[in-house]
Amino acid sequence: MKKFSIAIFAVILITLLAGCTRQFTEDYLMKFEAFLSHSLGDFEAIINGETQDFRYMSFPIVIESYRLWELQYVRHNGEVHTFRFDNLSGLGASNLGSRVTRYARRISENDIRQNIGVDYFAPDELRVGIRWPQNLASRESTIWRFTPEVSTFVLIDMHFQNDPCFRSTRFADVLDSQNGLQLHSITPKELITDWEFVFGLSAISQDYESYEYVIERLKAMTITLAAYLELEKIDIGFMLICQDEKDTCNISFEGHYNRKTGLFEIRTFADMGFNSNCCG
Repeated sequence: MKKFSIAIFAVILITLLAGCTRQFTEDYLMKFEAFLSHSLGDFEAIINGETQDFRYMSFPIVIESYRLWELQYVRHNGEVHTFRFDNLSGLGASNLGSRVTRYARRISENDIRQNIGVDYFAPDELRVGIRWPQNLASRESTIWRFTPEVSTFVLIDMHFQNDPCFRSTRFADVLDSQNGLQLHSITPKELITDWEFVFGLSAISQDYESYEYVIERLKAMTITLAAYLELEKIDIGFMLICQDEKDTCNISFEGHYNRKTGLFEIRTFADMGFNSNCCG
């Protein structure tokens, strides 16, 4: 009986160590060819369905085998871009729709950074793809790599609406082969107006000596963007990182700019109930 139990255990151990492989083989380029031609225009497949392996778990070993594509195309401004996607999740439209919207977001945020942001802040101060922190009380993050040269980060943020149901139903529209999202011609304004993306601008700084100038430039950039994007309101936020016992809660704020009235409607962190020096 003891030998039998040991044998069973050995079989189970070998099975776990051997693991398994899940394969995703569907050809997304063929499946979504009509949409990709609509969205990218003329494109060249730099990588065409190349098989990749992804180790999902170390014990038991689970390897997912999937296919990868990289399509090179030219944007309306002459820039050469590469759109990368895969079939790893096997979710079809949801998978590709998510990739397309994320890529459109990155393109649009970078357009704003290059066309407007650099008029107000140094390139090293401008960040894309980062959301305004939801936990305003948090002051520690690996995102903020402050240096003697860079003491302020400006966050340019465009994102799909947060409702998962909204996103999943919208993907069908995004991938429509006649009226879907066109990556070769997408603009920030179109992404907001036609695809219901949300836009916000914020800054995080540890420059206590010059924070007023940071806020001044942040507000000036917001006013310019409201006109550029033709938005009635733009969310805005500013966080001054706590230093010693200096009062930052009466300086840090969030709110929005109202283009119609030309006013900034904001509340300081102190107004929102945070400690008077925000250092606790």
